[in-house]
Amino acid sequence: MTGATSQSVATESRMPERGEPGSRAEATGPEPSVSISDTAAVSEPSLDALRERWAARAREVEGCYQTDPHAGVALAEAWQAEEAGGEGQARALRAAAYALRTAGLYERAEPCFTEAEAAFDALGLRDDAARTRIGHVEALRYLARYDEAVALAHRNLEYLRSRGPAFGLDVARQTINLGLVCWRRGDLEEALRCFSDARDYGRKERIRELAATASMNIGLVLNELGRFGEALKADLSAVKDFQALNARERLATVQMNLGLLHISRGEYGQALEALLASRALCEELGLDRKRAAVDVDLTRAYRALNLATEAAESVAHAVATFRANDMPFELGTSLLLSGQVAELRGDLATARQELAESRAFYARIGNAVWETIAQLAGLRLAAIEATLGQLPVLLDEVREVAARLEPLGAPEHAANAHLLAGEIQARLGNLRGAQADLQAALALGARLGSDAVLSQAHEAEGTLLEANAPDEARASYEQAVIHLERLRARARADDLKLAVVGGAGASAESLYERIARLLLGPVTTYCESCAPHYHRATAKRGRDAFRWLERGKSRGLLEDALGKQPNAATVSPRLRRARERVAELRARLNAAYTEQYALETPAARGAAAPIVDLERTERELSRATRELQILMRGDGAVDITALIDVGRVQAALDERTCLVEYVVLGDEIACFVVRREHFAVFRNLGTRTQAEKALSWFWFHIRKGTYGAEFLRANQRSLARAIDQALQQLGELLVAPLAGALADSDHLVVVPHSLLHGVPLHALPYAQAMLLDQLTVSYAPSAAVFAATAGRPSPAIERPLIVAPDIADLPWVQDEARRIAEQLPGALILSGRDATLERVRHESRDRDSLHLATHGVFRADNPTYSALELADGWLSVGELAELSRGQQLVCLSACHTAVSGVGPGDELLGLTRAVLGSGVGALVASLWAANDDTAPAFMTAFYRGLRNGQSRAASLRAAALSTRSREPHPYFWAPFILVGAP
Repeated sequence: MTGATSQSVATESRMPERGEPGSRAEATGPEPSVSISDTAAVSEPSLDALRERWAARAREVEGCYQTDPHAGVALAEAWQAEEAGGEGQARALRAAAYALRTAGLYERAEPCFTEAEAAFDALGLRDDAARTRIGHVEALRYLARYDEAVALAHRNLEYLRSRGPAFGLDVARQTINLGLVCWRRGDLEEALRCFSDARDYGRKERIRELAATASMNIGLVLNELGRFGEALKADLSAVKDFQALNARERLATVQMNLGLLHISRGEYGQALEALLASRALCEELGLDRKRAAVDVDLTRAYRALNLATEAAESVAHAVATFRANDMPFELGTSLLLSGQVAELRGDLATARQELAESRAFYARIGNAVWETIAQLAGLRLAAIEATLGQLPVLLDEVREVAARLEPLGAPEHAANAHLLAGEIQARLGNLRGAQADLQAALALGARLGSDAVLSQAHEAEGTLLEANAPDEARASYEQAVIHLERLRARARADDLKLAVVGGAGASAESLYERIARLLLGPVTTYCESCAPHYHRATAKRGRDAFRWLERGKSRGLLEDALGKQPNAATVSPRLRRARERVAELRARLNAAYTEQYALETPAARGAAAPIVDLERTERELSRATRELQILMRGDGAVDITALIDVGRVQAALDERTCLVEYVVLGDEIACFVVRREHFAVFRNLGTRTQAEKALSWFWFHIRKGTYGAEFLRANQRSLARAIDQALQQLGELLVAPLAGALADSDHLVVVPHSLLHGVPLHALPYAQAMLLDQLTVSYAPSAAVFAATAGRPSPAIERPLIVAPDIADLPWVQDEARRIAEQLPGALILSGRDATLERVRHESRDRDSLHLATHGVFRADNPTYSALELADGWLSVGELAELSRGQQLVCLSACHTAVSGVGPGDELLGLTRAVLGSGVGALVASLWAANDDTAPAFMTAFYRGLRNGQSRAASLRAAALSTRSREPHPYFWAPFILVGAP
C-alpha cells in the first residue's frame, strides 16, 4: 500500500465496559455492617433473608445486562420501584447504575452511582459504598471527567486495601477501572501495569470473568504499543472466556478490539470479519454507542484499504453519535478519522477543519499521545498543499512529532511520521536525508512487523534510487512487493485484494511493471536462440522480467481457478446467513435489471415494474459478497510460483505453438515471445499514445455495425477501406515486428496487457493476409492462466446445456440453439420460458459444457455487474461463476461478453473472470455485439468442428473463415474469441 494509505492511521479502540462489582462481588466480601435504622425495623433472621433476596435480585440483574443490557436496565428499574428505602433501595440503585453503564447510558448512570454511594454511606455500609465507587470511576471515564475519576479511584483503592485480603477482588476491579482512565489519558505503561495486576489476581483466584476482562484490556494496550503478537494472545484468551460465560456485551467489545488488532497487523479480511460480527451483536443488543465505536474501527479498515465511500459512511455515523452524547475522546477520534477520510476523497477544506477540531478535543482531555497523532495528520495535510518554500518549516515540525511519538508509545505513528519526513525531503531534493528518514521508518516497521509500513517505505526508497541506482531501486521494489503480497493474501475478498494492490497513492505503473522495466533496462530487442551473442546475464534479466510481470498479472483469477471450495459439512451459521443474504440481494438486483436493461421491459409490456434502487442494491450486494468471501476464505493464498516460471509456460506449449505476451511499460509497448525452445523480448514496438490512437480509430469504425447489417452490406466498399486502414495501423504496431518470431507457428496464444485487452489480434494483417488465415489464435489473461488451463484434460463435448430464452428482439437465438443441438445429439435445450434461472442451475449440474445464446449487458461503469438475460431474470457474474464450475467449455453467444474491466494488477473484471476463475478450461465470448444474421451459422460451424474432432481454436477459426467468405466485414466474422486452453 502506498502514499496516504496508512499515514497517520490511528490505532486507539473503544474499550469494553470492563469489570465492575455486582452481586457476584458482593458474595465474595465480608458481611456488610448494618445500620441502626435497619436493625430497629427488622429482626436478625429477617435481615438475613432480605439480604439473600437482594443478592439474588442483583445476580439476576447482572446476568440479564451481560446478555441484554437494555433488558437489564428495565429489570433493575423495576426492582428499584419495588423498594421503599433503606438498604434494599441502595442495592437496587447500584444494580440500576451498573445496568445503565453497561447499556452505554453514562449520563444517567453517573448520578445513579452517586445516589447509591450516598445511600450506603447514610446507612453506615461503607464497604458497599466503596464497591459502588468502582463502577462510578468507569462512568466518570466515559464522561471524560478524568481528574475526578483518578482521584476517586485512588481514594477508593486506599480504603479497599485497608480492608485486607478479603477485598482482593474489589481491589482488582477498581485497579482495572483506574487502568482504563490511564489508557484514556494516554498513560499506556501505567494502564498496562494496572491491567496486569488485575489479571494476575483473577488467575490466582480463578475468577474467569475478571481475568478475561483484564486480558482484553491488556490486548488493547499492547496493540497500541506495537506488541501485536502478545496482544493477539491476550485478546483470544478473552474471547474464549467470554464465550464460555455467555457475556455477549463484552464479547462484542473484545471482537471490536480484535478487529483493531488485525488492522494493525495488516490482516484486513480478519479485521472485517471480527468488526462486522461485533457490529451485528451491538445492533442485536441495542448498544448504539458501542456500535458507533465499532464504526470507528471499520472506518480505520476501510481507510487503510482506500474504500473512501464506505469509510465516509461509517465515520459519519460515529461522529453524529459521539457528538450527540458529548463523548469528547470518542468524538476526537472519529473526527480525526473523518478528516483523514475527507483528505482521501480530496475534500481538503473539510479535512483541515475536522483535524483541527480533533486535536482540540484531545488537548481538552489531556491526551498527549492522540493530540500528537492528530497534529501529524494535520501536518500531512499541510504538506499536500505546501509550496516548496514552506516545506522546510513543515519538515522541522514533522521531525519533532516523530521524535515525540515513539517515547509516547505510538511506534506505528512514529513510522508514519518518518515516511512523511522522507516524502518532504525528497520534494526538497535532499535524497540523503530522505533515505535516512525512510531507514528510520523501515526500522520501526521491522520492529512492529508491519507489512503496510514496510511496503510503503521500500517503495518510496525505490523511487528515490531509480535515477542513479536502478539495481538498488529494483531490490527495494522487490522487498515492497513481498510485503504488499502479504497484505493482499490476508485481505481474503476480491475487492479488498484489488484495494490493497491499487489503493490511493499507488502509481499508474505497478511495482511489478517497475521491476520488469528496470530488469530490461535500455537493452534493445533480443532473442536467446537467434542472438546467442547476448550475455547470459542479459537473457536471465529478460526471463526475470517476464516472471515478475506474471507474478502480479491476473493473480486473483488464477487463485480462484486453483483454489478449493469450502467443505459444505463445515458451514457455520454465520456463513449460511451470509449466503442467504447474497441470494436475497441477487434476487432484488434481478428485478432492477429487468426494468433497466431487458430488451422487453415490464413497462413496454404494460406491467408494473418493481421499484428498486439499482445503485444501492449493487452496493449492498458488493458488501454482502465481500463478507461471504471473508468467511469462506482463510488467510494466505494459493501458491502460484510454479506457474509463473518461463520453463513452466514453455512446457505447456507444443512445438508449433507460440505465446506472445504484451506489456505496456510507461509509454513503451514491449512483448515477450515464448516458444517451447525459445524465449525473446521485443522492445519499443510502439508507444502507448500510438496504440490509443489506433484503437480509437478501430473502435470508431467497428461500432458502425450497430447501424445494422444492411447498412454494412450496402456500404461495404467504403467501410472496408476505413476498417482495413484501422486494422493495418494496429497490425504494424503489434504484429509486424514479431513476424520472424511467429514463423513456423500453427497456433498463437495472445496475452494482452492494460489497454491492449480487447484488441482482436486475430483480425490484424500478417503475411499478406489476416493473422487468422495463417494461424489459429487463442487468448489468455496471463501466461500462467494459459499454462494452468492447457494442462487440464479436454475430452470431447457430448452433453452440452444450450440456453436460449425467448427475447422478442433476438429471434435468432432459438434458431441457433436448434442448429447447435443438431450437431450434438446429447445436447439439452432450455428455450423460451424454460430458460429460467432455476432450470439452468438444476440442469447444468450434469452437463459437460454450457452455451448461452441471449442478450448480454456489459457494465463499463461496474464490470462485476455485467449480466446475461434469461427468461425470468438475469444471470449475474457471481451466478455464472457458480454455474460454470465443472464445465469443460462455456460459450457466451451474446453481445460484449468477452469485454472486461481491467483492475489493478491487470486483473480482469466481468464475465471472463467469472468463467475462468471457476476453473473452466476455455471460454468463447464476443468482443462486440453479436450479429443476428450470422451468429447462428457461426456457432453451428464452431460446434461442427468440435464434433468432427477439431480443437477449440481450429473450430473457431473455421467458423470465422466460413463467415468471412459470406460477410467480409470484420464486424460479422471477428467478434468471437477463445480464451483459455486451445
